[in-house]
Amino acid sequence: MSVSREEQILYNFQNLATKNKLPHALIIECLNQEKALNEAIKTVKISLCHSNENIPCGICTSCVKIDSGSHPDVKIIYPEGSSIKVEEIRYIRQDAYIVSNEGRYKFYIIKFSDYLTLQAQNAFIKILEEPPENVIFILLCESSVSLLGTILSRCEIFRISGDFKKELNNECFKLAKKLMHASIKEDKLEIFKYISCIPGDRMYLKSLIESILENFIIAFKYESLSLNLEKTIEKIDKLTYISKLIKKNVNLNLIISYLSMVL
Repeated sequence: MSVSREEQILYNFQNLATKNKLPHALIIECLNQEKALNEAIKTVKISLCHSNENIPCGICTSCVKIDSGSHPDVKIIYPEGSSIKVEEIRYIRQDAYIVSNEGRYKFYIIKFSDYLTLQAQNAFIKILEEPPENVIFILLCESSVSLLGTILSRCEIFRISGDFKKELNNECFKLAKKLMHASIKEDKLEIFKYISCIPGDRMYLKSLIESILENFIIAFKYESLSLNLEKTIEKIDKLTYISKLIKKNVNLNLIISYLSMVL
């Protein structure tokens, strides 16, 4: 049975955990950050599982605590607002030198590590240069291009992709079309219903805004919809502005609120 390139990468990654050979710092580059997080957690469970067979067992105290987010030796760091700031990295640097509570390793999983500020990245380099014993850093990112070369050179990189981008585009286009039609009808209740379906994921929101713009342009050019010319052009301009805000790392909740007002 043939194995895909992605399956082989994930096998190699988790095999390092099985053999207790994980590097002290590694990067999982994946457009789907939830998938990357799931793979990272599975790897952590392999490393800390108490079972002697069927690792990770999913039922030992370690696996259960990891699944519930209460394991004292596993910390997951998320962006606060639009970025991960230097204060968060300074906390990690201090905490990393404290001996682990229950496991043989301490893990720090940084989700959306490509949103580390420049100051935070420079602070992070210091602990990568002299990592504490039995501490492992797992950086999750959509693209490692945003990370400093000095960080990349100290991490082992695993790139996984799958069909997420294609699935994301299809899903976004369907939701975008519903939002566009609700906007044309000026049905605010329907707009808020669809807006509530938007997950707090920057890549998803970026694709959604682009799809809404595309739908408006298609409708404007080809569909026999009762479009108000002035209002449609104004919405297209504002949607274009929103897409620029996403690239500038503006808080996602603010962008979603502004999107609901624009539509």
